[in-house]
Amino acid sequence: MGADEALGSNAQLLEHGVVVERTVEDDERIARITVPGFILIPLSILGGMVGGAIWAGIPGILKAKRGAHEVITTIMMNFIAVALTNYLIARHFHMPETVHTQAIALSARIPRLSTIFSIFSGSPLNYSILLALLACFVVYYILWKTSLGYELRAVGFNPFAAEYGGINIARSTILTMAISGALAGLVEVNYVLGYKYYFEQGFAGGVGFMGITVALLGRNNPIGVILAALLFGVLSVGGLVINAYVPKDLVDILQAIIIIFVIASSKPFRDYIMKLKKRSLTQGIAGTSRE
Repeated sequence: MGADEALGSNAQLLEHGVVVERTVEDDERIARITVPGFILIPLSILGGMVGGAIWAGIPGILKAKRGAHEVITTIMMNFIAVALTNYLIARHFHMPETVHTQAIALSARIPRLSTIFSIFSGSPLNYSILLALLACFVVYYILWKTSLGYELRAVGFNPFAAEYGGINIARSTILTMAISGALAGLVEVNYVLGYKYYFEQGFAGGVGFMGITVALLGRNNPIGVILAALLFGVLSVGGLVINAYVPKDLVDILQAIIIIFVIASSKPFRDYIMKLKKRSLTQGIAGTSRE
């Protein structure tokens, strides 16, 4: 569940967003009478995670059964998701003269931290951040403390060796993509239930591709991802704050430099450079011997 899966997360969180928003709106009539927030919010989260898992599971099935590359299929699914969600909002769920849906029920809104901690006054930060942290620790436990996680990591490192060891490659591939989609869908919990309180067109804005950056910087480790996300969150928000004094492009350049150094320090990149050096040295020796 690394950078490759993040390519499709834009589509997964878009689909999740529609499911979350529709779950809340469909339940709103009942919520006014009987359904409290502690039931409505989990239902919305669960419905959205299922939607994201199903959407990401499609490329997983294509990869496992037909050998289709997940990068290509997830990018294609991105376009389908954008077109589908835009159609649903424009034709069925939008507020007049807007590009977003109606506001969700009050009982479905996740409280902001500023309601208790004055230090967060004016900040949209809400309790969904606790859900994000919990997800990271759960994924860490699954990947490094369970046999299922061992199988998933083995397939990621070397699928041929994993298959030789008796691991079901197709099952692991589909499961990995489904889990990735469910996690990507959690982004919408913050946006719809804790921030905007509605779903709008074009909200993703490359969030999935930012996930690739965070995954690279965090070295595909759930704990490392927390630190990487905090760093890029500070850079992104800080760029908006100082936008009047420093061009936003400078922040983008800084992020790009960080990515370059992270890639350059990675083991696969170092191994590739060493391979090129050995090849160059071998060719040089061969050329000298011919002379």
